[in-house]
Amino acid sequence: MEFRNYKSYPEYKDSGVEWIGEVPVDWETIKLKRIFTIYNGSTPNSGVEQYWNGNMLWATPDDLGQLQGQYLYNTRKSITREGYLSCGTSLIPKNNLILSIRAPIGHLAITGYNICINQGCKGLIFNKNVSIKYFYFLLLALKKELESWGQGSTFQELSRKNLQKIVLLKPSINEQHKIAFFLDYRTTQIDQLIQEKQELIELLKKKKTALITKCVTKGLDDNVKMKDSGVEWIGKMPKHWDITQLKRFISNIESGTSVNAIDEAIEPYNKSEFGVLKTSAVFKENLNINENKKVLDAETERCTCPLVSNTLIVSRMNTPDLVASAGYSEKNVNNIFLPDRLWQIKTEPSIKTKFLFYFTLSVLYRYQVHILACGTSSSMVNLSQHEFGSIIITVPSVKEQTELIDYLDNKTSKIDQSIQEIQDSIDYLKRYRTSLITAAVTGKIDVRDWEQGEILNKEAAHA
Repeated sequence: MEFRNYKSYPEYKDSGVEWIGEVPVDWETIKLKRIFTIYNGSTPNSGVEQYWNGNMLWATPDDLGQLQGQYLYNTRKSITREGYLSCGTSLIPKNNLILSIRAPIGHLAITGYNICINQGCKGLIFNKNVSIKYFYFLLLALKKELESWGQGSTFQELSRKNLQKIVLLKPSINEQHKIAFFLDYRTTQIDQLIQEKQELIELLKKKKTALITKCVTKGLDDNVKMKDSGVEWIGKMPKHWDITQLKRFISNIESGTSVNAIDEAIEPYNKSEFGVLKTSAVFKENLNINENKKVLDAETERCTCPLVSNTLIVSRMNTPDLVASAGYSEKNVNNIFLPDRLWQIKTEPSIKTKFLFYFTLSVLYRYQVHILACGTSSSMVNLSQHEFGSIIITVPSVKEQTELIDYLDNKTSKIDQSIQEIQDSIDYLKRYRTSLITAAVTGKIDVRDWEQGEILNKEAAHA
């Protein structure tokens, strides 16, 4: 991206580092080990109860990945003094950095308190009087460079030796503070704008769910005569509608086979390759057949249950929020198959499959799934065919179902388009944020004379 609202430095020199290119002539290139002392992490024995749930925070890469903001103040797990002394973990003082060096490489946080770390992290403690925020932003910009130094056959890990070799840029201390202040202000603005757009998306999603729920339980005619459904959480429904269990309308349920596949999507309709759907294919209120994995050649004969048209695809096992997620299959796709965790459901002529799909997007459906799904853990639950068939559904005539489908196709497509446009703008802002950080910490833009009153939208419009 170009940043036309910012000037460049008067003079540059070759940094000697390919990914950095030219840098301001007065800036220094310096290896990470000269700025930071690197500390290792470790994990106390998980089977020793007295090592855990103490008053010492203990960070993992997941804590860093879930972090919203720059500072880490809380961790999911904590250890006792005995746990700390039992292993080789390090205590990273407040206002230093924690970097994840595996699973994945590059998550970053500033310590808000003194925090211990596990072996998936390194602690970076400053050796010199420098701006913590500047080097925080610089390491954010270095994420791809850090990843490129990762090694390992089972998983990629950034070693201490390679981390020490990473080349950093060091402007004067005054410039470090100025760049850090600039980026703090600008990224906060961008993050607030992203948050507002994300909240708008959530409102549109709620509007869509409310619209679908009203249509599949009350119909389109606000003046139609109503009757008591006999179900407290449904309330009144059109007098001429039926209310019954879902099993009445299911003619067949089948699922696929667990086969060995690689996490590489194939092109649907390319008959030379076989793919198996991921369960994530139904997570976004539709069916995305591009969410698939390539089946190994030796496994193709074991593939069963190809994707066929006019069926409902349902996830029978997943997290509580995603179990029973569904998608509508419009076409036959002979080279895409279902795994054992997805059902393919064919319906009786008395109900249109797409009406049933819209019903699965309603509050009424999710409420019942939440009650019926069960499992051995809170993170993974299952819905049996019997439980799925016991779900109560309100059913208009086939003619009314067709009218409702046409109406919802029109209305929800407009909402989905609005959501996508907002999401595109969020994705743009995220790219802009990343590019702005990189430009500032590598000296591609000169912010030494920047004033806080400048307007973000003016910049973003010309980026």
